[in-house]
Amino acid sequence: MTFRSKMDAWIVVVIVAISIVALVTLIPALMQTTGVERWVVLPLMMLATVLPVWLLVSTRYVVDKDILTIKCGPFRWKVRLDEIESLQATRSPLSSPALSLDRVLIRYRNGRRVMVSPEDKQKFAAALGQQLE
Repeated sequence: MTFRSKMDAWIVVVIVAISIVALVTLIPALMQTTGVERWVVLPLMMLATVLPVWLLVSTRYVVDKDILTIKCGPFRWKVRLDEIESLQATRSPLSSPALSLDRVLIRYRNGRRVMVSPEDKQKFAAALGQQLE
């Protein structure tokens, strides 16, 4: 079962703005460079413009039989369902694979934590076999 990340409009605006600013800033730098310098600027430009959009379009949470896989751009987390200790609603702004501040804090083995923002928190909790605190 796949759950898309809920998206706060302001987060979408910030992510798109970061990509646009990076592009507008790096294109002139790319035009003024030659040779080796160009091979430094070009990857920076790609990273600064593509990565934020990739995070925006790819953030999702997949619940299989016994594994929760959290996908966010090039980043992946795998959490065994039997290692999940608790789920708690939160609005923490700390960095996480979530595109909304309407989040679920997942506590799992050895004090580890990750926050996600599924569109339907109750269905997500049920898919994990947990209750949302």
